[in-house]
Amino acid sequence: MQSPPLPSKHAAHIAIAHLFFLLGLLWGSFAARIPGVTDLYALDKASFSLILLAESIAALLSAPLVGMLIEAKGSRRVFIGAIWIYMPLYMLIGFMPNALAVTALVASMGFFAVCYDVALNTQASEIEAYVGKRIIGSLHGFFSLGGLAGALIATLAVKLHWPVTQHLLGIGLFGLITGLWAAAHVLPSSPRPANVQKPKIQFRLPERAFWGLALAALASSILEGGMGHWSALYMRDITLSTEAQASFAYGLFSMCMLIGRFNLDRVSAKFSSPSIVFWGAILSFTGLSISVFWPTPMIAMFGYAIVGLGIAGVFPSIFRTAGRQGAQAVAAVSMMGALGNLVGPPLIGSLATWQSLRWGLFFMALAALVIAPCAKATAKGDQT
Repeated sequence: MQSPPLPSKHAAHIAIAHLFFLLGLLWGSFAARIPGVTDLYALDKASFSLILLAESIAALLSAPLVGMLIEAKGSRRVFIGAIWIYMPLYMLIGFMPNALAVTALVASMGFFAVCYDVALNTQASEIEAYVGKRIIGSLHGFFSLGGLAGALIATLAVKLHWPVTQHLLGIGLFGLITGLWAAAHVLPSSPRPANVQKPKIQFRLPERAFWGLALAALASSILEGGMGHWSALYMRDITLSTEAQASFAYGLFSMCMLIGRFNLDRVSAKFSSPSIVFWGAILSFTGLSISVFWPTPMIAMFGYAIVGLGIAGVFPSIFRTAGRQGAQAVAAVSMMGALGNLVGPPLIGSLATWQSLRWGLFFMALAALVIAPCAKATAKGDQT
């Protein structure tokens, strides 16, 4: 059987970068319009928390299934299928009849978003090998850039009084059209030779050395999710910052993480993945400790900037290593990330309720310390 034609290295790189940007754009747009969605369906905090819980559970269920599917069908086919399903679901966010329907819709989005994410990171590992240079760090940078662009577009939409229904419909339509265009320029799924038996869709545990990688993914997602959910509140309630200062502090963290990711490929050419992850974890612990023990606005902002630079290289290094071990390893990393996003923010909130949000931030610092001894598990990411 004749192999499908390969895209040029430049075209494949541009296409995969756009697909990462697109995932960030979708996430950032939805996150920024959450207040509009809750107002549209008259959801209180408890009701919306249940919706997010349903989304996280669906994501956890999706990860092992998509890993098996990618190994049987190929990453390109899986994320093209995910695009065709996820984008129309996204466009329907503002058109559901009631809260129950919204819950079912968001849970379905969580399921297919993980399909897109796992297939995308698997394809990224394949394209990195194809182009012959490190690109995964900058690809995750494009995801962060997309999230920033989504938030800025959402801010403009709110100022222009653009209804959330039309806004998310437009973003989803853009995602469908440009996502399918980009998918046509990534690496095709290789055809199976006639004398090779069709692979079975079956679950298998990743190799033993993988579990350090999984623990690092769990701790990293707790840290990143905690920064997203609680860092601005910490600035307002603990450092007594103004609302503008609190927003700027999270923006500073995000910008430093963005800068770190766009420079990661250059740095990883000089330093090993275990070194990047280890010292990134130490930097994150240091930045969070500064914010906890010196809770003044300017010092806490400085701490947030250190955290952003430190954590920037962790997830890209984890995904690069998982990609070397196959789609099921990428799926398992994504599942641990989803688990961290599921349990981390509520646990930090419980600590804040029980004692103080300073304890919640210190818990995030401890999560950074957990990453450090797991750094050696990323050594396979340096193998070619």
